Amino acid sequence: MLFITPSYDEAFKLLVESRNYIAEHNGTAVWRQGYDADQQRGLIYSCETSRLTTRLLEIMAWLMIQRAVQEGEITMVEANQDRNRLLLNDTCLKNPIELPELPEGLMNLSLRSYQLYLRLARLDGLLAARLEEGEEPSDQGPILSEEEQLNHSNIDYSSISKIH
Repeated sequence: MLFITPSYDEAFKLLVESRNYIAEHNGTAVWRQGYDADQQRGLIYSCETSRLTTRLLEIMAWLMIQRAVQEGEITMVEANQDRNRLLLNDTCLKNPIELPELPEGLMNLSLRSYQLYLRLARLDGLLAARLEEGEEPSDQGPILSEEEQLNHSNIDYSSISKIH
């Protein structure tokens, strides 16, 4: 699974950056000045930090499932069960670019997590489609060609649909 290590590293780095950002900015005077005074902006900020956290949780859970497949702890068939698939819900699929009032740091983290989520959602869909088409899963992981794995970041995200 060539895509797992770089995606896992990217997700973990993003998780740490997000945790540090939220810990540093929640409750600080700077945050209160801009967001407590305006309840609408404060609500948007709170919702987006929750969305970021949810998206990162989903990403890390999916990557850990894929790593378990790679390590031989579970099969691809088990990984493809609904409970192990990436959750494609409106919370995670909301594009943060639609929220121009977000602080720059939160916008950056949200956009990066959103882009990673879309890449992994596409991979999840490709893996599920291959299994549904009857391709025989290997004990070593997904049934994507090396080229598909290496090019997973060059994906047309418009084709993502809610498959489960």
